[in-house]
Amino acid sequence: MSAINRVTECTEGLSGTPLSKGIATTKANDKAGDLQEWLLQDFNDCCHLIIHDFIKVIFGLTHNRLVELKVKMDDKVMSDPDFQVSWKKFRESVKVVRSEEPLTETPGRRASNSEGQDDEDMLLSHMSSSHPYTRNVCNKRQKTDMGAVQRYREDEDEDEDESITTTQGMKVETLVQCANYRLEMLSRGILQYHALGLVVDGTWFQCCYYDRSAIIHSNPINLDEKDHLLLLLVALNELKVHKPFVSPIPDRTPGTTEVFPHMDPVYCNLKGHDDHYELASGQEKGLVHDRSGMNAFHGCKLVLDEETELTLGQTIQRSHSIIGRGTTVLHAKCLKGHWGKEGDEVVVKISFVDEGRLSEAKFMDLAKEKAVGDHAWALEHLPEILSAHEYPNSKDSPESRLFEFMRDKLKADSTYELRILRILVLRPLKSITQLDDPKDFAQVFYDILQIHRWLVDHAKILHRDISQNNIMYRVLKDGKVHGVLNDLDLASTLSMSRSHSSQTRSGTRPFMSHELLTPNRPGLGHFYRHDLESIYYVMLILFANYDKVKEDGNAQKKGIQKVDNQHEEWFKGTDKEVAAFKWIALNSVPTLQPLFSSLRQSIRQLSVFIRSGHNEAYTYITQEEEEVTFDEHTLNGHVTYDKFRAPMSRFRGEPLVTRYKKPLDLVPVDYRS
Repeated sequence: MSAINRVTECTEGLSGTPLSKGIATTKANDKAGDLQEWLLQDFNDCCHLIIHDFIKVIFGLTHNRLVELKVKMDDKVMSDPDFQVSWKKFRESVKVVRSEEPLTETPGRRASNSEGQDDEDMLLSHMSSSHPYTRNVCNKRQKTDMGAVQRYREDEDEDEDESITTTQGMKVETLVQCANYRLEMLSRGILQYHALGLVVDGTWFQCCYYDRSAIIHSNPINLDEKDHLLLLLVALNELKVHKPFVSPIPDRTPGTTEVFPHMDPVYCNLKGHDDHYELASGQEKGLVHDRSGMNAFHGCKLVLDEETELTLGQTIQRSHSIIGRGTTVLHAKCLKGHWGKEGDEVVVKISFVDEGRLSEAKFMDLAKEKAVGDHAWALEHLPEILSAHEYPNSKDSPESRLFEFMRDKLKADSTYELRILRILVLRPLKSITQLDDPKDFAQVFYDILQIHRWLVDHAKILHRDISQNNIMYRVLKDGKVHGVLNDLDLASTLSMSRSHSSQTRSGTRPFMSHELLTPNRPGLGHFYRHDLESIYYVMLILFANYDKVKEDGNAQKKGIQKVDNQHEEWFKGTDKEVAAFKWIALNSVPTLQPLFSSLRQSIRQLSVFIRSGHNEAYTYITQEEEEVTFDEHTLNGHVTYDKFRAPMSRFRGEPLVTRYKKPLDLVPVDYRS
């Protein structure tokens, strides 16, 4: 099991690129081969339920209620003359597309059994490596490396409309297209737990469910059969019924008459304006509504409880994925709150996290307990949480019912995470892309190295998600830049139960240690040194691809902008591919942008430390001499705090500001979570 963040090549809010960067959204491009590889992994790992179980679990129907609704649909709909005429016309107009040779079912896991099922259907199978086939124009079959249903063509001039079809007759491209739409819904909605899809392809019908932990498909059914048609009518009937499952937060908060959180929309009068230009009514004059959706919630009121209300602003960052925390970060202003006055600028962070994970607010409490006296400096390098809110799932939600169903059917093998909604209100920080002095960058990264180690030494917290978005800065009254290590969502306490954390890979793929992306050694865990390696990758990607913002007329804008794309594949590839790219980079001389040329020597030294350590680790693993020992925690002393501090604590030969003057010696329990 892993907790890996999915990111597109460019983070929204820094580049302004559309959120659909990672996946095609036009029908012409809705092919399985066009999905990013990490999304293909999610698609291939989907779980299959028979249609009866799908409707019972997702819509919350008992067996008797389902039978009752089918009888109702038969009496009131199927017998209606108008329906019969319409259905007949539909059947005559539909051409069912079938493959010449049966292909395998869409990849995934089967976790369903119901009354009357054969023993074979009751078997639960985990398919960690699916093996669908594809066919070319000659009807040859070929396995794909990733288990993705991709077309293999020998004749490029053949009709582009040829489609892959499952054994039941459902086109995989149709399912991919549905996944595309739901990806956009979950990525762009900020209070949405899940999304539903009903796929009709000819006379074949399939239910699809997507939430932050799983993709669930029902088995395809043929609407030519009356019982199957009745199931479709039941599903459509349940969609129009106002039930808790259509509300992201179904339960009223105890002791109140309102449902929290809720968001009051802004009604915009777009008369006389194109739909992507100026917005009016309740929003800032001249505000541009770009197609990336950065301003989608600008002006909306977010009510977190009876004492906390905010006006939302532009989107700073938003995850682009189906499975994951679905984190959205927005600018906001205080309307009402015990921590500030009306109009105060704040940041709102919204995410869906595993209910068993310690909250970011709790981690900050642990840090505050230790940040006293000589250690008070540490709080200058950590985020300031003004208000924290949690909203558990209703027991009658699809997520809760699915969690129980998967637990009962898959037993200990179930990896379905029941998530809760957490919303934080934080003091604003600055993105490191707003800096343009190489010395400031050097100080920020040295600060990150120090506060990260302080958290391990004193608060016993390992961050486990070092990424570009999580390294920020603030300017204090002295006018100096102070690096801030943000986002403790994936952190863990070093005393955490190994059963909860040691098998979990955490991080953001482009910045993760390449070793964590090739987990061929069970129980390896997440080491302190893995975070050090992540700091190096953040520096490498930033220094190699960003340079000073170009002059705009007579005004010189402050900050850096992306000018190259040397590490594009790190944001797109699979775990195995990204690990390979990183190993190649470690064995190459890094090419940096002119602004960061003064930091080239530091980058090279860090690269040598990591490469040398992994080379020795490989030698140790492959040799047969039993008496040879190897320090796994530090890669034989190559990747340590002291090693990294030597080049990172100086800039052009001059010392930078050292905040953490007396680091503690690590003991074995401190090395990994």
